[in-house]
Amino acid sequence: MDIMIFGNMDEAGDEALRKVCEDKSNIVSGSYINYSTAFAVNEKGEPYIDYFHIDSISEPIIADVCHTGFVNAATDEDGILRSAFMTQSSPDINGGKGFKSFSSEIYSLYCEKKGLSEYIPELDGNGRFWINYAGRPGDYEHISFIDVLNGNVDPRIFTDCIVLIGAYAAGMQDQYSVPGSSSQMYGVEIHANILQGLMDEKSPVPAGRWHASAVSAAAAALARLEANAKRGQVLISEYVYEQVKDRVEVEPIGEIPLKGKSKGVFVYSLKNIIEDSAAKESAQPAVPETVQ
Repeated sequence: MDIMIFGNMDEAGDEALRKVCEDKSNIVSGSYINYSTAFAVNEKGEPYIDYFHIDSISEPIIADVCHTGFVNAATDEDGILRSAFMTQSSPDINGGKGFKSFSSEIYSLYCEKKGLSEYIPELDGNGRFWINYAGRPGDYEHISFIDVLNGNVDPRIFTDCIVLIGAYAAGMQDQYSVPGSSSQMYGVEIHANILQGLMDEKSPVPAGRWHASAVSAAAAALARLEANAKRGQVLISEYVYEQVKDRVEVEPIGEIPLKGKSKGVFVYSLKNIIEDSAAKESAQPAVPETVQ
């Protein structure tokens, strides 16, 4: 349950939920880590700023009768959610023992039931693994909880399924920007993607810093070329021209500046593509011989 059940809401309802959790051994409820920014020292004695210092963890009121896992989302600086923690720990909480994320705890129970070894994804420098998004927002099948309560849904459809319960409405403030989509994805569906990636043993390997910088530089250069091109004009860089110069006719344009770079990039305007003679000949229809 990706729902924050941190306080008593209704005595009868709370007791009914507690009873179900006592009777079942496969229910996971969401907890929440309360972070702060703190000064810290690493194992080498070097000081650093810990942006994920754990002050406390808020547990659901049913934590003593069910499994729990933290539901925190850690977005990148651009606001996009690309990675997630498997576990977290603090020497001052839970005796220093680690505690798992919501998706990771569900995955552990799944592996235990199936007798499988748990897949451990590769972690980045922040101790997070990259999420393998299996689909776009809304791709997972979802059913309104009120329809379940009102008996409009045959409960047999949940047989042998992992069922996630969570907010699926914009007003509940639980949606995030994700890679490859202009639409935001609800938190419960993000947990489904994380869980799917763990079950499929798929997790993107983060690029090294030099690789990421190279990609960013290339993207910046492409954006600058596009911005400088006139309507209907195709601009290519000097590097591209050197690779295809025997097959194109171009007009030199000159150097255009790149933001944040001391040196710009020399560009050409593409005028014509020279058709390969061999390819042209092979493209001609064969003339059948006349049989005498």
